[in-house]
Amino acid sequence: MDAERAGTDPALALGQRLEEHYRNIHATAMIDVPICNPALGVAATGRAYGGRAFGIFTTPWFMNLVALDLPHAPPAATLNRRDLLRGRLRKNEEANAMTYLLGAGTMGIDVTVSRALACSVAVKANRARGLARVFVGRRPGEAPALAGQVFSLCGFAQSLASRIAVLNAAGLVMSADARTAGMAGLLAERTFETLSALVLRWPTPLPEKMAVIAGRQLREALAASQAIVSQARSGQIAKDSLAAEATRLSAAAHALGTPHNGNGPVAGSVLCVMLRELDDAAAFAQRSPDPLTAEDDAEVITRLCDEPDFASMPRLPGRVVETGSFARRVAATSPHEPHLGRRLLARISDIQDCLAQLARLASSGEEDWPSLAAGGPTPDAGGYGAVECARGRLYHYAEIGGDGRLAAYRILAPTEWNFHPAGPFVDRLLSLRIGTGGAAARSVSLLALLLDPCVAFEVNIREAAHA
Repeated sequence: MDAERAGTDPALALGQRLEEHYRNIHATAMIDVPICNPALGVAATGRAYGGRAFGIFTTPWFMNLVALDLPHAPPAATLNRRDLLRGRLRKNEEANAMTYLLGAGTMGIDVTVSRALACSVAVKANRARGLARVFVGRRPGEAPALAGQVFSLCGFAQSLASRIAVLNAAGLVMSADARTAGMAGLLAERTFETLSALVLRWPTPLPEKMAVIAGRQLREALAASQAIVSQARSGQIAKDSLAAEATRLSAAAHALGTPHNGNGPVAGSVLCVMLRELDDAAAFAQRSPDPLTAEDDAEVITRLCDEPDFASMPRLPGRVVETGSFARRVAATSPHEPHLGRRLLARISDIQDCLAQLARLASSGEEDWPSLAAGGPTPDAGGYGAVECARGRLYHYAEIGGDGRLAAYRILAPTEWNFHPAGPFVDRLLSLRIGTGGAAARSVSLLALLLDPCVAFEVNIREAAHA
């Protein structure tokens, strides 16, 4: 991938995530497969044109041409193939091109407005269901690697939750080295995923010079995170290497606006600009979240096993459960800040906490495993794993059959709680004065972004008179 272009266009940094994903597949599922050409590697190249992203993705076993409409971009123009092949791109098309991986699916958010009030909110998911079925019939030891390959976002967190689940189902204990490695990988991935979601999905374009800086720093954060995750996957972490990459990750986060001390973003930074932009968003009511915690694990796992639809529509009676940065870090924010501002500050605080834990892990080996992960056996001879990833508490459940293979497998993603029809996203929006048209779409998009679904989302605003 062209390093200079990746530094000036944040969308291209995501190509590197796709590269790492398929390198992992090459090293695991595709290893020694005859169709692989040993002379080829994994590579992604691409650029934006006319509101679309175009790229060529190559691996040792396939080459694909990819074309994708860019979210929040102007309507895609009719393409001139000759201009495209000659690379004639308008400067503003390149500067404003931002996208994110859509492998997990998409989500439509339809809001009906009457007299500037949100009177109806419908969330419609269009993403793969039943992915947990691909685990059934496999050997338990295959599950963690498969989980990291199947999911395009938070791949390490998925793999770690799977590992904890299958170990507990088998009555085994994770080694101290593996736990340390798991913590390091989870913290590094969570830091990068939180930063990348903010930079790449922000609904308004950044100033051009700031976008260039943001792209470069995000690429630095990606490289540092990948280096730590790569070590973590091996199950062994070298403290000197971890310290160096943690320092590199911290420097990139600081350049984007994460302060070394205090709660507010660094003055003049990307995150500072974002916080100022929230001042004119809709005035959301100040209500504290009802966080999903380890204390809920027993009930969640019981329902996940007993209720067929719980993985896609989770609900705990009498509660509007929320999970993610705001639920974890609300105490670190001031109730005097506007609600959306508090959500952004909670994300910044979450990044600070991850970086601090990484630094302690590298310097003294100090661990806070309970704040990051949990797991245990279940009464039905199964086991579960739960991890606090960037988007919230993620659950995996595994059951091993008499033949030694996985007889049952279930996954519950954080998005299912936050964007449930009776969840915190809908609950916050209903009856709120959000305005109309573009102003309403922006406020809805900001709330969705700061709750951060695991999938792409598109907001549609309709007037009640025309609904």
